[in-house]
Amino acid sequence: DALNESTEGFWNKNINLLVDEVRKYPNISLVVTIRNGYENTILSNKTIRKKIIQVEHHGFPGDVIWDAITYFFKKYNITFPEVPLLHPEFSNPLFLKFFCEKNKNSQPNLKGGNALKDVFEDFIIEIGLEVLKHFNPHAKKRHKGKNILWDYIVKDTALWMAQQGKTSIPKDKLLKIVETYFNNSNAPKVIDLIEKRALLYKTDWDNKIKYRFTYNKFSDHIIIRSLLSSIVSKRQRIKA
Repeated sequence: DALNESTEGFWNKNINLLVDEVRKYPNISLVVTIRNGYENTILSNKTIRKKIIQVEHHGFPGDVIWDAITYFFKKYNITFPEVPLLHPEFSNPLFLKFFCEKNKNSQPNLKGGNALKDVFEDFIIEIGLEVLKHFNPHAKKRHKGKNILWDYIVKDTALWMAQQGKTSIPKDKLLKIVETYFNNSNAPKVIDLIEKRALLYKTDWDNKIKYRFTYNKFSDHIIIRSLLSSIVSKRQRIKA
């Protein structure tokens, strides 16, 4: 699953070996998933591409999406809004989960005030509060207008990825970022809590541990936003 999230160049070099091995067994099929845009990188071998049937997955299809939304809303005790849920992202299972986590036990307002970025940001702020309360039961969402996870850790992580041209961050680099805002002894636990809440996920290839943002569209959004914000900040400092 998600071959594009492996070590750079690994599957491009080895996918043909796997395909040839599976072909020895007529009753076994091989199914792989690759994020859109990475096809040429992972499957650069034209011979291999000819052997594979490509199917694009669009999430929940139209005939089941309302069943999925109904199921999720009931599970999270969310009242159906008065306006239709027309945003295409609701067909994405992970986005639907994010949305429900953010709006559980409520009636969400979708009349322009619940844009895609708002769902992501509010969800992260809620996770940030959970992390803070693990160490301080009386912690609040924001301190001096800032949420420690959204305004510091996530943005610093995304900025590092943007500057390095990567979609993942090594464990030691992430620890260094977290240690800027938490005691060194608590930093590993903070990362563990964030991972358990499905904001980050860990990959371990060749004993090299890296972390990525779970949802691709969120990853793109926050990395680009952090990069643009850093450019604006530098210009402001130059003018000052």
